[in-house]
Amino acid sequence: GRDESVLEYFSASESLETFLLHYDRQRAGLTTCTATDSVIATISLLHKSFGEILEDQTMTIDNAVLLNALHYLYKWFLVPAGELKAHITVVPDGILHGLPFAAFLSRPPDQTFDLREQPYLIRERSILYSYSSTLSYLLSSSKPYRARHSYTFSPSIDTATGFTPLAYAAVEARQVGEFLGAT
Repeated sequence: GRDESVLEYFSASESLETFLLHYDRQRAGLTTCTATDSVIATISLLHKSFGEILEDQTMTIDNAVLLNALHYLYKWFLVPAGELKAHITVVPDGILHGLPFAAFLSRPPDQTFDLREQPYLIRERSILYSYSSTLSYLLSSSKPYRARHSYTFSPSIDTATGFTPLAYAAVEARQVGEFLGAT
């Protein structure tokens, strides 16, 4: 695959012990950090703020507070990994799911606090989110992954239940099975 930085986070305990496994083709490292109350409060603030957007409400957070929080979390979660490659795969865990790593600010915010004119990480790097670094590796490897045993199926739905059958589920299941080498 391409030369990328993989940042895999493991959260442990209620106090948010973070284990950052970071690697690329030249180096690998493990960084452990115990999140401060400030980091946990900042994460909670972002979750609340983005939840307001998803619920179609007006976001109550001030632009300056939001942008400073995005830079603070960049320093806390990405700087410990060292020099990052042009392509980054982020594998979050626990309360880190839903954090907008691509929106983190790689530098302090422009003092106009205009949301359109900030040094968002996505402007400097490509960002991929994954549930598993192993899965990400298998999907990006040059050779297609072939499972030893694969089972694919499509659900049979009784329309009396009120659910609509998935029109192309059987075709999709068959194609996935063929891709994985199922017999």
